[in-house]
This record gives sequence, C-alpha cells and structure tokens, in this order.
Amino acid sequence: MFDFSADKTVVTVLAAMIFVCLFSVHVFAAQLTVGFVAGGEALDDDTFNGMTISGLRQLQKEYDLKVEVSSGGFGFEDIRKGLESVIKRNSDVIIINSSTNIDEIIAFTQHYPDLFLLSMMLA
Repeated sequence: MFDFSADKTVVTVLAAMIFVCLFSVHVFAAQLTVGFVAGGEALDDDTFNGMTISGLRQLQKEYDLKVEVSSGGFGFEDIRKGLESVIKRNSDVIIINSSTNIDEIIAFTQHYPDLFLLSMMLA
C-alpha cells in the first residue's frame, strides 16, 4: 500500500504510466484531449494537482495531446461544474484528483459511458 502523504510522486508517475499504457502511440495519431479536474485552485505547487499538471504538460510536449484544465473548490457542485466544463471541451479522457464526493463523482460519470475516467480518489 502506498503512503500517499510521504511520496505523492509515486502515485503521479504511476498514473502517467497507466495513462501511456492504455493509450498507445497509435491513439495519439489523432489528437487526444485530456480533461483534468482539480479539486482546489493550487495547480503549480507540490501537490497532486501540481504534479498531475506537470505530467500532463510533459505528455503534451511528447505527443499531439490537448489538455483542458478546470479547477475550483472541493464541494461536489464545484467538481460537477469542472466535469461538465471538460466534457463540453470534448475531453476524451478525464483525470480527476479528489478526496471527497467520491460516490457523487462516480454517479455523475456513469452518465458518460464513452469517456475514460482516471480518478485519483485520495482519502
């Protein structure tokens, strides 16, 4: 089991590895749009959000990848608006970091069966 408080980098690197394995280079031949929904506003610090953005920007440099970001509060209404925002921007994959509202997030995303959701639900 990972000690999330000790080394967030391991989780972020693991997520990036899963992402690259699931979507081969062939998929990247047509531009893929990744939506990232961040709980909270901090995107450029040493948090899960900051490290996820950093990893997505690196993937964006290596592949023809479009990244759409939505950040806001931690309540489900804020997260719902973030999910709707990246869905409206035609995201093929949605990554979400959240430690709250897990049941609501899962219920919401079930309305979009064609989307691939990579969720970092941290407790």
